[in-house]
Amino acid sequence: MDPKKQTAITVLIAVIVTAGIVAGIAYVVITPSDRKEADVLEIYHWWTSGGEANAIEALVDVFEALYPDTTVIQSAVAGGSGTTMIPIITALVLAG
Repeated sequence: MDPKKQTAITVLIAVIVTAGIVAGIAYVVITPSDRKEADVLEIYHWWTSGGEANAIEALVDVFEALYPDTTVIQSAVAGGSGTTMIPIITALVLAG
């Protein structure tokens, strides 16, 4: 195939793909949503002792200062390194 023709086809495909992506993003941005913003943040963590507990409290305090209308719920999950928490988070995500 002629290199000029191949370049023209490549550019045409790139333009079409870019236009499709832009149209999809515009649709998502412009389309009104029936869902209201959440006013609750639930944090799952295993930081329950000593400095870990102090650290999560400090993070929550800063978040609450920045977003006073949002309620923070801390859900401590037993077991370090998240081994127990991963199945819980997975189930929550799959449940929607």
